[in-house]
Amino acid sequence: MTPAPVRRPGVIAIFGGMFDPPHWGHIRAAEAVRDRMGVEAVWLMPARVPPHREAPELGPEERLTLVRAAVRGRERLVASGFELERPGPSFTVDSLDRLAAARPAPRPPEASLLFVTGTDAFREIRTWSRYEELLERHPALVVPRVGCPLVEALAALPARFSGRVTADLEAPLLPPIIFTMDILLPEPASADLRRRLRAGQPVREDLPPPVFERIESLGAYR
Repeated sequence: MTPAPVRRPGVIAIFGGMFDPPHWGHIRAAEAVRDRMGVEAVWLMPARVPPHREAPELGPEERLTLVRAAVRGRERLVASGFELERPGPSFTVDSLDRLAAARPAPRPPEASLLFVTGTDAFREIRTWSRYEELLERHPALVVPRVGCPLVEALAALPARFSGRVTADLEAPLLPPIIFTMDILLPEPASADLRRRLRAGQPVREDLPPPVFERIESLGAYR
């Protein structure tokens, strides 16, 4: 499939997570963001230390290696080690502020970053570090996750941000908009994949082939 053309040159979508391991759900979501939002690229960015979850089974460098394997040959999908460059928890607002400061503003004036999150994470938005600053400065795209409908995730949003929510993916990014994308994607849960790997159950169809091969060579999640 040929990727849709870039409609937002200079705009990067930041897709963070543990990627423990990266699977087809991650890749299909990233491709949908790339094509439907028209961004220049989607950066899949493993967290060094996720602040709201248990520590991942694989270390950050190995998870980054798996993400690189997952995106290899996929146009405008990029594995980013940005959050691995400094120690400590990976707070979204800090990472986005640092990235935005380092990137030139697109022309015409527009946000340079769009952060992507699942409904399951977004419904916990009030627990995020400095979440109001995050929503004031950076546009977001909320993608449905199995078991957490959009309406449930958006119910957690403070009232003063509710007017910024839109399903119009052609809308300007600024002032920082909260986009919603209604898509149905294959979505194996990473936790379920880890459980099946430990049990010796088949997972090949749920993983990009290079990711499966790397996990097999490492004997990871056993």
